[in-house]
Amino acid sequence: MLHVLINGLVGPIVEELYFRGYLLPGIARYGGWAPVLNTILFALYHFWTPWQLLARFVGLLPLVYTVFRRRNIYLAMIVHCSLNTIGAILMLPRILGTV
Repeated sequence: MLHVLINGLVGPIVEELYFRGYLLPGIARYGGWAPVLNTILFALYHFWTPWQLLARFVGLLPLVYTVFRRRNIYLAMIVHCSLNTIGAILMLPRILGTV
């Protein structure tokens, strides 16, 4: 259960606070390119899953653009936590050795 808590809530919230709460406003001077740059940096940050680089970029760009336009990171936090929690729950049987 600690796995679900850390990977499903704590990690995504910390990542969103940094990438969308701190970094995105910091690169806002690039205008419409700021969400693109932010999404690239976020995808590259997850370097241990290079096969997901393109999917992560394409999948997250609309979300990051919405966060940028609305200046509200809560939507990104909810989506990120939801996706990670689902993934963490689906991984529990493997972690517990029941599959």
